[in-house]
Amino acid sequence: MSEPLLLLADEPTSALDSESGQVVMELLLGTAREFGVAVMVVTHDATTAARCDAQLRLVDGAVV
Repeated sequence: MSEPLLLLADEPTSALDSESGQVVMELLLGTAREFGVAVMVVTHDATTAARCDAQLRLVDGAVV
């Protein structure tokens, strides 16, 4: 894979303890900053979502 524009992360912290989850988010956000890559994170964790620049929420299948 060479120079992707988008990195998709589906529940990257879901099976991790909180400390490991923080490390994973630091790696994802650091990659975005360092390489200019957009990172899209799908999560149910409010703490993880709060670290993202923007949030879209789905409720009953609709973006709200």
